[in-house]
Amino acid sequence: ITGGGENRGFAAGVNLGASKARGARLLIINPDAILQPGSVKAMEAARANFAEPIIVGGRVFGEDGKEQRGARRRRLTLASAAATFLGLGWLKATNPAFVNVNRNSEPQPDGPVPMDAVSGALMYLSRSGFERLGGFDEGYFLHVEDIDLCRRAEADGGSVIYTPFASALHHGATSDSPTATVERHKAASLNRYFRKFAETPAEKSVAAMLSPAITAALMLRARFRR
Repeated sequence: ITGGGENRGFAAGVNLGASKARGARLLIINPDAILQPGSVKAMEAARANFAEPIIVGGRVFGEDGKEQRGARRRRLTLASAAATFLGLGWLKATNPAFVNVNRNSEPQPDGPVPMDAVSGALMYLSRSGFERLGGFDEGYFLHVEDIDLCRRAEADGGSVIYTPFASALHHGATSDSPTATVERHKAASLNRYFRKFAETPAEKSVAAMLSPAITAALMLRARFRR
């Protein structure tokens, strides 16, 4: 509607849409997702008693009714990325940091709960909060920009909340882009994220060393999917 037919990437596209919107609240939802009844009311209610900037997410499920990955996430770290994308979850036995970043296999909470990150496929926040954070980082073309935004919200004294009372049916796999292209963007985004948030020389070195491994693992996964 507002993009002029140009694919700016998810972050830049949402920022453009937000700049055209006039409401006090922003609902960010994938174009291949169908918001379920009562979800906006539930996300607004989940904001109560939390500090701005507040980001609220909800359950994202597929046509099979199962919760998809990404709507509930732990903090993305080098260790959790290695467990999730490099298949090193078995190291959790010796180091609990090596845990899958996705929490979709866990039982649903009884109500709104703090969460490290929620999905940009279903995200609700105030315009003032979004503007305070400077919107999404447009250095990400696809993937991880939502995790980045959630991390910056917490660093700014804000809150990230997940409510099971809001949900969206996400069809998924509706893009014409080849799987390898999508995975390449994901690898670039992960590598950008770790470089951006590395705080010590050691973290920067590890991020640089893991970069080719993450890229190779995701491209190999794309090949198997194809």
